[in-house]
Amino acid sequence: MEKVSSLSHLALRGSQYIFLLVGESHQKDGLQKALDASFEAFGDEGGQPIRAVRATRRHRRDIYTELQARRWPKEIKSRIRSERQPFLVIIKSDFRLFDPQDDDWRIVWLGDARTPGNSIPRLLGAFTRAIEYDDDVFAYLDGLPSPGSNLTQYGGISSPHGLDPTKRDKKVGRPGIFDPEFGATETIDAIVRDWTNSDTEVSRLKHGWKSDFVREMRKTNQSLRDSFGEKSIYGSLIKSKVFEDIEHRLTRPDH
Repeated sequence: MEKVSSLSHLALRGSQYIFLLVGESHQKDGLQKALDASFEAFGDEGGQPIRAVRATRRHRRDIYTELQARRWPKEIKSRIRSERQPFLVIIKSDFRLFDPQDDDWRIVWLGDARTPGNSIPRLLGAFTRAIEYDDDVFAYLDGLPSPGSNLTQYGGISSPHGLDPTKRDKKVGRPGIFDPEFGATETIDAIVRDWTNSDTEVSRLKHGWKSDFVREMRKTNQSLRDSFGEKSIYGSLIKSKVFEDIEHRLTRPDH
């Protein structure tokens, strides 16, 4: 993890992604404490093809101003200007060459999560796993189950592809299985790794494999088992198209 006083010389330097943390607070609330505890470790993961960057304490406003000056879509620029919670900008080019109108990017509005203090380490862990498996981080974010508008379990996500960052409706009612408190995403990843390492992933995709997967989730995750029945979990995985992602991961040629 690096601290910078300006974005003018921020470059990939052989990395695939730049993760830029913006809008940090001097107030040590739950979100900021989670960032302080997790972001540095994320950036220091050995061998990761990323640059994890945050502003030095005295230059946070300068970094904020430099970022805002880019040619963001109108609604994104407005959200950046008004945002009062930290957010994560992910790009794939040197910052001096970066143009939001032409280049791909993602912004994760961390304060939109139901429990941001809990979701931060899960999000950074998910990024680490995606990079380890040589998955596309942008594709991973685009594929996250979304309980409403552009909100995911990790907060709101904006991209150049039409997700509306102004819809900040919070989830209401009973939390779904993808609420960070239940750890469903980590359980899914662990089962996929187990099935892949068993060298039987293709044969597992027989009739009824989805029900087997749900039963395995409830068997290995007590929080899910105590809170949701098989039908509820099965329906959530269908609705969010997670089964399609699992099947793709289990049958990839590189596995």
